Amino acid sequence: IGSTLGTETSFISVFNHLGYHTAWLTTEPDWSYLDSGYDMISQLALETKEQRFSWMVSKDNLKQNRQKKDFADEVLLQDFDRLLAQHRKLLVVFNTFGSHYPYQREYIRGEYAPFQPTCTTVEECDNFDHLENAYDNTIVYTDYFLSEVIRRLKGRRALFLYMSDHGESIAEDSSGHRIGRTGVFAHGHGSDRFVELIRDGSFDEQRRVPMLLWASDSFLADPAANHRFENLRAKVNDVVSHDNVFHSIIDCAGIRSEAVDSKLSLCGREPVPRYDAFLWKGADLTSSK
Repeated sequence: IGSTLGTETSFISVFNHLGYHTAWLTTEPDWSYLDSGYDMISQLALETKEQRFSWMVSKDNLKQNRQKKDFADEVLLQDFDRLLAQHRKLLVVFNTFGSHYPYQREYIRGEYAPFQPTCTTVEECDNFDHLENAYDNTIVYTDYFLSEVIRRLKGRRALFLYMSDHGESIAEDSSGHRIGRTGVFAHGHGSDRFVELIRDGSFDEQRRVPMLLWASDSFLADPAANHRFENLRAKVNDVVSHDNVFHSIIDCAGIRSEAVDSKLSLCGREPVPRYDAFLWKGADLTSSK
């Protein structure tokens, strides 16, 4: 699709050009509707042919509703099942709540809450141990959600990428050591001073986030796809970033496009450049994955 070079706004538009049905499933609101400053996210979502927003959310009840069952990430699986049943070329973007604050959720109970005691109200989460357990339980719940997505894809020719947008600081010091109530509580973004600290190598937990790229057996049955994944496996210890996402999704899916920089694709043959190291002047990148 070389003729579209320079006209793409995201990997979504690439899949649109190729005739895929594209969908954005999120437990977030339409941020442009709330005029919240997060309009870019909504603009990306609106590039898809179908969206599922949480319209119930308003500026006044955002945090309160995020704790309710209707806001659970697993609600998105119902729409996912409907899309899969249509048996057509499909690109789905999940924008989940994950482990954002508040960590206490009424839908994280029982088997999804092995870490106890936890908190169910803001007042109870004033106890640091309860807060930490509540956060850990969100990780358990995310693991469940991802496993349900993969379970649905195992019998299909499918590729699945998961990546967090940022980390959370829960009572860490600037070196990333947990020090309790006197530590820093932060959420991936904030003041200009916070950005300076991140770039100086402080609060390492904010920028080292998980990334998972999974392919089904039928997807890898194609020799060319399997070869691309061999390239990916060779880079498992490389330093990668969100800058690799656009190029990797298109290239790993087997789409040939002049919009892709092969050096930035994790499925390409070339090593991933360490071009982003200047952002982390004080960081030890040798152990990043």
